Amino acid sequence: MNQRDEQTITHIYFHCKEVEDFIERFGDSFDSFSQDRAYFNSVCMSIM
Repeated sequence: MNQRDEQTITHIYFHCKEVEDFIERFGDSFDSFSQDRAYFNSVCMSIM
């Protein structure tokens, strides 16, 4: 694997872990996600 691919995978992994942390903090309910702007924005900003 070249260095660029490794960096990309590491970057994706970091953001997945961040989303996982948000789920632990806010809960795993879709209703919570869709109704809580802080939760929604946290996940969306992490993905961008």
